[in-house]
Order: sequence, then structure tokens, then C-alpha cells
Amino acid sequence: MPALFSDGNEPPQPHTLPPTAVAFRATDGRTHTFTLTELPCPDLHLEMAECLIGALKSVGALPTARAYFSTMRRFLAFLDSLGEPLDSLSSLRERHLEQYVTIRRTTTSVGACYQDMASLCRLLRNAPYGSLSSEVGGLVAAWGRPPVTRPISRRSTHLLRPALEQPVSCLTRNKFEQLMRTAVGEAAVIRDRIDRGDSLLAAYRAAPPSSAVTAEEIETLDLHGLDLLDPTNSPAKRADIAGGLFLTREDLAPLLVLGTGLSGLRPSELLNLPASHEHDTVRGTVTIKVPDHRRGSHATLRWELRASNDQPCGPGEFYLMVHRLTELARRATASDRLWCLWSLTGPDALAPGSVAPLLKEWARRHRLSDDAGLPLEPTLLQVRRASLLASGV
Repeated sequence: MPALFSDGNEPPQPHTLPPTAVAFRATDGRTHTFTLTELPCPDLHLEMAECLIGALKSVGALPTARAYFSTMRRFLAFLDSLGEPLDSLSSLRERHLEQYVTIRRTTTSVGACYQDMASLCRLLRNAPYGSLSSEVGGLVAAWGRPPVTRPISRRSTHLLRPALEQPVSCLTRNKFEQLMRTAVGEAAVIRDRIDRGDSLLAAYRAAPPSSAVTAEEIETLDLHGLDLLDPTNSPAKRADIAGGLFLTREDLAPLLVLGTGLSGLRPSELLNLPASHEHDTVRGTVTIKVPDHRRGSHATLRWELRASNDQPCGPGEFYLMVHRLTELARRATASDRLWCLWSLTGPDALAPGSVAPLLKEWARRHRLSDDAGLPLEPTLLQVRRASLLASGV
């Protein structure tokens, strides 16, 4: 049911409101319609509308209803910023709630975080039956009880207490610059590796076998690409072959860190960049039209290109570099997205998924540490925040 009235009056006919709109009438007679269509994470709108309908059944004041809607809007914006779009609430995990509290701690007090989390969990308690995982369902049940005058039970909040009590970690300027230097260096290695494979492929196609292409190089790269999909080859061999022609998941961490640091884009915005663009060589700009889910339209990104043929020193150069490195995979898949990788099933567009483990492993491999000497576990949100601070935004 798309509409809710708390005073028992007849709601409007179903055709008067879209499925993602919730109508509310307060006990004092005031009415308001909450619309989710302009919020991020459109795949979650129908389920979150059900959550809001259920939560507002016990609400009589319009300010309280608006507070619930604000909590929902903040949470969806947070999920959108993670760069791992959820297709349903069943994909929600405990770590998402922990990260949400951590981010909220940057602008609110511990007490406000408790309050905000309680409101969010009261919303999620009304999710469609079976849509939440067992781990999230148990946490939501503990947090989402009606407000009481006594302090919140420590037992019901132990899962999120570390995120509430520990200070929010931010990248210092030195650590941000160290991350960027490491990412730039590895991006150059990735670029040179794929450029070499492209050159060998072009030489082989022009005159196989030529003096520029040895038999060993042809066998190593398998320039025909036939062995890449041969199931009789081991995954390790296919991955080694593919690395000469395609980006792989192991390449993502440094490139995403570099792209986030240069552009200041949210992770979801960076991961969903389209391949179509306008490259104006006269004015030295690259222009990209990206979907704006909040407004239901498109936004335009325009980056100036800087005079450098070596390392990507700006977001425009970075975009064109990734576009070139993924061109072969994009042709093989007929994809319209910028990020196209190779996997054991062949070239494919980048599938949604958390990049946090990749960043953690990349930082560990390069032995990056924080100011206390502990292993550094950077996130793209931290990189973006440090990038915006460094640019004075």
C-alpha cells in the first residue's frame, strides 16, 4: 500500500500516488507526502517505502515523521557513497551499519549517533518479511525497540560500540600524499604492461611472427586470446595471460585510489562512469555526461587536460588513460561503461562489490602504515575527504 494515514481517514486512491511515495497525516490534521524518487539507491526505494510506512504507523507528529525521512535519506546517501550499489535490502550487512555510524561520528556526538541509529533500525524493522539477513535482523531487533527513558542497554549495542567510541580515522596530508605517490607509481606499471601487450598484439597481427615478436612472447601473452577462455588451462595461467591485455581486479585498488584522489568523486560516481565522452583536443577538455539519480536527469563533468604525456596529473588524463586501458575488454563485451575488467569467465564490465578488501590487501602489500605505525586500511571515502580538504573544497 503506497499511502498511510494515522488518523483512520480514507487515504487517496492508489493511482494518485506512485509506489515510492508515502502520504502522512498528523494528529493535528497536517498532511505531507514523502517522495523517494529523488533519493539515491533507486533499487531500494520500494523496500524503503515499506519501511517508512511501517515506522509512521506509530507516529502522530509531522516533525517526527520528517525526522524518520531524513534518517532514511542520510542512510541511502551513505550507501550510494560506498561504491557497492545494493540491489535489495537482503544485501545489507552489519559492516554497512558500522560504517554508517563511523561516518555519522564526523559531524555528530555519540548521543546523536545512538539516536540516529535507533531511528534507522526502527525503520528497518518494518522491512518486507525475509528481506534482511539474520545478522542485520538481530541487530535491528535490538536497536529498533520503541524509545524508553532508561539508557540504552549495552547488550543491545555491543556490535556497534567500537564504531561509536573510537575516534573517526582521517587521512593526514602526509598519508594522503603517500597513498597518491604509491598509486601513481603502480598505475604507471599497469599502463606500461597493457601498452606493451597492445604493441605486441598489433605487431603480431601485422606480420606474425616478426622480428619484433618472439615466439616466447606470443606464447606468454597468447595474443589470439583463445587460451584465456580455455577451461583446461589453470586459473593462474589464464590470469597471467590476461594481465598483458586487460585490467584485472588486482589493478583496481591503485587505480581507484588515484581516480578518487584526482577527481574527488564519490566511489559510486567513479565506478559508474560511462565510456562515452567528448574529447575536445582544441580546448583541451574531456566532457562526460553522468546520470543524476537524485534529480532524475543527467549531470555534466568537464575536466581540463594538462600538458603531460607521462603520468596522469588530473582527472581528465586519468579518465582517458583508463578508457584506453579498458578498450579491448569493452569491445569484447560491447559495454558502455568505463570500467571493464577480465575475469575467469572472460572480459566483463565491473560488477558491483565491495572494494574495501582490495584496498586493504593493496595497502598491506605495499606495507603502508598510519602515523602510529599500524597497518593502514584506507577507504575511498577517506581518500575523497582528504582530496577535497587538500583542494580547499
